[in-house]
Amino acid sequence: MHAASIRLLAQPAITRFGVPQATAENAVRHTLRLFETEASNPTVARAGRTRTDYLAVALPGPRFTAIVHSTALAFAGREAEAHVLWDAYLKAEREAVQRAHLDVPPTALLGNLEAIHEVGNKLNLNPRHTERLVAAIVLTIAAGYAHRPQDMEHLSLTDCLALVDADELHGYLLHAVLIENGHRVEAGVLERALLRHAR
Repeated sequence: MHAASIRLLAQPAITRFGVPQATAENAVRHTLRLFETEASNPTVARAGRTRTDYLAVALPGPRFTAIVHSTALAFAGREAEAHVLWDAYLKAEREAVQRAHLDVPPTALLGNLEAIHEVGNKLNLNPRHTERLVAAIVLTIAAGYAHRPQDMEHLSLTDCLALVDADELHGYLLHAVLIENGHRVEAGVLERALLRHAR
């Protein structure tokens, strides 16, 4: 990326937090390297996207800005402020995911608590345990939302959550239970099977 573009991306950290220009620009370069590594992840190619496609969507997003700002503060020796800023970003993201989940219509599995409990019951999970695992599964689905296939680009996170069916949720819950119980080898086998099914 050109020096002028790096200066432009660094400017908000300088203006908002009083971080020295060189420190802010180093934070931008550090964050760019992180995102370029992510763009090379095979998951991106499997979703039918190029590295350029991924970066074009990711760089203007709030996560890039949050990482640049928190990294700039950390590089400036202001670790406590960096942690507060990053925690605030994560909290906002979790709340956005929770809202997306709440917006799933009751006609869809993840919008119907009774149906969710029924799937959990097949694995001998009590309702509270099922709900806790489902909350974590929803966060995992949200984390992969940016890697959704191109033919699903038009779908919101709520739309994607509404597509989860009983077989998929059963697999996700079983995977979570295996991890909880320390059966990582079996969980890995199941995870690969779930990924093959998703393609």
